[in-house]
Amino acid sequence: MTLRLASPLPILAAMLAGCTTTTSTLAERCTIEVEAVEPAAAEPGDHVVLRARPLTTSFDTAIYLDGARAAVLDLSRDGCDACDTCRSENGCNVCGDCDACDAECRADCSETVTFAVPDMAAGETELRIYNSHGTGGPVPFTVEGGPADTGGTDSGAGDTASSDTAASDTAASDTASGDTAAAPPR
Repeated sequence: MTLRLASPLPILAAMLAGCTTTTSTLAERCTIEVEAVEPAAAEPGDHVVLRARPLTTSFDTAIYLDGARAAVLDLSRDGCDACDTCRSENGCNVCGDCDACDAECRADCSETVTFAVPDMAAGETELRIYNSHGTGGPVPFTVEGGPADTGGTDSGAGDTASSDTAASDTAASDTASGDTAAAPPR
């Protein structure tokens, strides 16, 4: 038995009618407002507190200093319940202006993220923060000191690396007085 259709167009039209495109906004995108970085200069490994808004969670937050990712240690939103409730009741989103709630949110809601400065060279950098709401920065930041002594060329004089213990220093080119360690075997 052979089945013949008069025209394939009605079937094709029915198939296409079932296909629609829906656009959804999963998260409002905005600029993260960085209010303060305390301290504004720190050494690698030091903890720094960044006051910014709007924040989300520590798992959703990334902080970079000139492309080097910092470890997010803690994120807190203290006193923000009333602000969040006000925004919800007034139909305001987290990224938009909400005249009914702005004063209360600024006065009572404190959003901070604590991060560890990554192991990087000393100097002026730019700090950027990212989360599902958007991006903040660049904000100037100074990395002091620099990476710990890793056994590279070490002249001894003026060496201030806290991890350089001389007796256990194994750098082959170390010329510090009293340092007699040879290069490790290869």
